[in-house]
Amino acid sequence: MVQLKNNKIQIISTSGIFKDKASFFLLIEFICGIFIVIYTSLWLIDYLLQGFWILWLLVPLSVYGCLYLFTFTTTFIAFLLLRLVNKIYPPKEGIFERDSKGWKFWRYRYWITYLPLWSVRALPLPWLDIAIYRIFGVKLGRNVCIYDGWVDPEFITIGDHTMTSLNTIIHSHLIYNDKLIIQHVEIGKNCIIGPQTIVSPGTIMEEETILGANSITKIGQLLEGGKIHVGIPAIKSIPILSIEESEKKLAKLGVDKYKKKQEGKIQEEKKE
Repeated sequence: MVQLKNNKIQIISTSGIFKDKASFFLLIEFICGIFIVIYTSLWLIDYLLQGFWILWLLVPLSVYGCLYLFTFTTTFIAFLLLRLVNKIYPPKEGIFERDSKGWKFWRYRYWITYLPLWSVRALPLPWLDIAIYRIFGVKLGRNVCIYDGWVDPEFITIGDHTMTSLNTIIHSHLIYNDKLIIQHVEIGKNCIIGPQTIVSPGTIMEEETILGANSITKIGQLLEGGKIHVGIPAIKSIPILSIEESEKKLAKLGVDKYKKKQEGKIQEEKKE
């Protein structure tokens, strides 16, 4: 948002992009991406100006291709910048004071990876974000699904067959007052992270763990496997029951409608 104050123009951004000098890395990636896109599109623009109007049919396809080209270009540049920055000061876990070296280089890494991750999430090609996360160093197992949630691009390990839901956040960093906390997050195999949840730095989810909807973990919290964890913070645990155990529990509660529905299904299966 732009506002006028004391006859001076001030730029206000909720992301702080214009206030943080480290966002200069994002600007470099953006300019390079736009330059490559324009350069590769000059031939089509030239033919259109010469009157080859039939080529207008290629414009929608060209725009679509330019979006992918922009994402791949910014990802490649981000990868090079990230390697350079990490060579100067490797990423570390710990608690860092404001304006310390650890804080400063974390800001560099944040802005370097921001644009490619934002761009790839806007593209309608599934699993491409998984590939880019792996390029940036996130350890993702087989058949991992992260949907539209946000995952920090460092100090994250997610096991095989784990799924996140909509609007989930997995953070390996947390800013509290004048301190930056960075801790590794480890999520085991066959886990489910429900919608509208926040996984805090240092969280460890054992295998076959479920984090219930609208829940938030504490920093450094251990979630025991084979249970559903819910709450703010997620301190309430419920054992995960098998189908047979669930049916017995429902039967004990006297759920007549459930019994009838199950009996109807069995009869239909016998008829078939």
